[in-house]
Amino acid sequence: MKKFWEEIKRRKVFQFAAIYAVAAWVIVQISVAVFPALLLPDWAVRLVVIIAVLGFPLVLILAWAHETSPVGTAAKAGTSEVQPLPDCPSLAVLPFSNISSDPEQEHLADSLTEDLITDLSKHAKLDVIARNSTFTYKGRAVDVRQVGQDLGVHLVLEGSLRKARDMVRFTAQLIDARTGHHLWADRQDINIADELAAQDSICRSITDNIVSVLFKESGQLGAPAPKDSTPAMPFLINTSPYKTKYTQVDGLNIAYNERGAGPHNFVFVPGMISHLELMDNMPTVASIPSLLSSLGHVVTFDKRGQGMSDPIKGAPDLDERMNDVRAVMDAVGLDKAILVGSSEGAPMSLLFAATYPERVQGLILIGGCARWAAADDYSIGISTEDIGRSLSQWGTGALRNVFNPEVPEEAISTDAMAALERLIATPASLEAQIKLIQTVDVRHILPMVQVPTLVMHMRKDNAVPRRLAKYMADHIPGAEYYEMPGMGHMSFPGKPEHLEKIRQFCAAVEDHARETESILATVLAVRGHADEIKQIAQKFAPNNICETEDGATVLTFDGPSRAVRCAQALAKEHPSEDLCPSLHTGLVEINGSQAKGQAVLQALDNMAFATRGQPLMTPELYELVKLSSLQISPFEGGPSDRSFFVVKP
Repeated sequence: MKKFWEEIKRRKVFQFAAIYAVAAWVIVQISVAVFPALLLPDWAVRLVVIIAVLGFPLVLILAWAHETSPVGTAAKAGTSEVQPLPDCPSLAVLPFSNISSDPEQEHLADSLTEDLITDLSKHAKLDVIARNSTFTYKGRAVDVRQVGQDLGVHLVLEGSLRKARDMVRFTAQLIDARTGHHLWADRQDINIADELAAQDSICRSITDNIVSVLFKESGQLGAPAPKDSTPAMPFLINTSPYKTKYTQVDGLNIAYNERGAGPHNFVFVPGMISHLELMDNMPTVASIPSLLSSLGHVVTFDKRGQGMSDPIKGAPDLDERMNDVRAVMDAVGLDKAILVGSSEGAPMSLLFAATYPERVQGLILIGGCARWAAADDYSIGISTEDIGRSLSQWGTGALRNVFNPEVPEEAISTDAMAALERLIATPASLEAQIKLIQTVDVRHILPMVQVPTLVMHMRKDNAVPRRLAKYMADHIPGAEYYEMPGMGHMSFPGKPEHLEKIRQFCAAVEDHARETESILATVLAVRGHADEIKQIAQKFAPNNICETEDGATVLTFDGPSRAVRCAQALAKEHPSEDLCPSLHTGLVEINGSQAKGQAVLQALDNMAFATRGQPLMTPELYELVKLSSLQISPFEGGPSDRSFFVVKP
C-alpha cells in the first residue's frame, strides 16, 4: 500500500486532480451565473455539473497513465518500444540522488552526473547515452532493466550523495541492465570544502573504476581514445643522481642512498610508496627527501620487501623493520639522526624512537598515525573494509586521486602512477602491506616516546584523516602538531613556511638534553636455574640480564620478537619445570647490571598467572609481534580484569 501511494505521488495524480477540481468549479460557477441570462433551461446547469463529476475519474485514470518529465509528457515505463542494443558496450548514467537533508546538494548531484557523462563519453569504444535522455528519470524509482530496454543500453550507472557537516559520502553502482546484477559498487567519503576539487576527485575515481571493470568483465573494450602512451616512460627510467647502495641485515639486502650536506642528519622512513631509483623522477612524490636535503644530510632507504630492497614473504613486523633503520644508520656511520617517518613509516619510527632514544635526536611524523583501523576503543579510525577497498585499486593509478589529488596530470599522470605502483609492490607483497596497515597499532607506545616530536599533517589528507594525526600528537608527551592546507598525502608542499617550521624544530632538538635514561624494552621474567637460563638466553642477544632478590631472572631485549623466541627456547628446553616465562613491553631503566621500572615489576607480577611451558605475554607486547610467524592465542583462565596471550613453544 505504501508503494501504491508513493507511485500516485510520483505520477502527480494528486496535482492533476486538484487542477481539474478547481477548473470544474470555475466552469460550474460560470454556468450558474451566465446560463439564466441566456435564457437556457435549468437542466443545462445540471448537465454541466454531471459532466464535471463524471470527468473527475477519467482525469485520474489519464494522470495515472501519463506522467510529466523535464522534457515533456512521457509514456508510462514499459509501454515504450524496446530499443536494440548497439554492438559496442553502452551505458546510461542516471541522475545521482541527493539523500541528505541539504537541498543545496542537489546541484552537486546533477553536476556530478553531467561530468560523469562527459568523461565516459570520451572513451573511444563506449557508447554513452546523452544527458537529455537520462535526466527524464530524475526523481523516479526505476527498474534498471526497463531503463536498459527503453534506452537500448547494456549498463546503467546510478548513485547517491549524502552530506554530513563538511563531508559528503557518495555511493555508485554499475549494473548489468540485462540481468539487474551489480558489476561494481563503491562508497567513499570526501571533504567538499573545495567543491570543484571534490567533484573532480569523485568523477575520476568512478570513471577509472568503471573503465577498469569493463576491460576485465567484457573483454570488448579497447584502449581509451588513442593518445600518446609515452608519458609514463620517463618515470620508468632511472635518472636519479643518487647512487643506490646496499647493506645487509637479517640476511637481506636493504637499499639506501644519500643526498645533501649540512648541520643536520636525517633518516627518511618512507610509506608503502617507495622505490629509490624511480621516486626522484616524480618530484612531488619525492618532495620530502628533496626538501630535507636543503637542511642537511639525508639518508633514504627502501624497507625490506619494497622497491630496490630484497623481497620477503609475508608482512614484516615492526621489530624487523626497526632493524632496517639501525642497519642503514650503521652503514653510513650515523650515531644519531632526526628520524622522519612518512605515512605507513610513522608507526615504525615511533617504535624506533622509543626503543633507541639515544640514537634519535628528534622525530618528525608526516601524514602518519599510530593506528589506521577503527576499534572498540578507537572509533575515529577507518574501517578495515574501506582500507582494503582503497588499496585494492593498486596498480590501476586510481590511488593518484587519493595520494596526490592536487598534483596536475602533467606532473604525475595516472598511467605513470599505475606503472610505479606495479613496480613497487607485487600482488603478494601488496596483500602483506594491506594486512599490516589494517592491524598495526602502536598507540600504547605514544606515551613512551621521549624525544622531541613534530607532527605535520595536511588539513584534508584523503588517505589519513587529520583526526588520526591529531590523536597521535595529543598522546606523545610534548609533541607539536603543525597543520598545513591542502589535500595531498604523498606530495609534501615545500612552501617556505613549512621549511622554516622544520628548520626551527631542528634547531630546537640540537639543544635538547635527555632527561631520563629509560628506554622501551621487552622484559622476560622467568624462574629456574639462573646459570642455565643465562646460557640459553645469550643466543638471543639480550641487552641486560639480572637476578632479583626472590630468585627470578630478568632479561631485557630491544627486539620484542627476540624476547618471545628466547622464552620459547627456555620453555622447550625445560618443559617439565615451572619456569613460567612472563613477557611485557614498557619503559625500563637500566643502571649497570640492574633493570628497573614499571615494566619489570609488571613482568614479575604476571608470573603468578603463567603456566608451565606456555610463555605469557601482555597485550602491549602482542601488538608488536602479532604480524610475526609466532603462534599466539588468547590466554584462558586469567583474571577477569586483565587479558593475556600465550605463545606456543
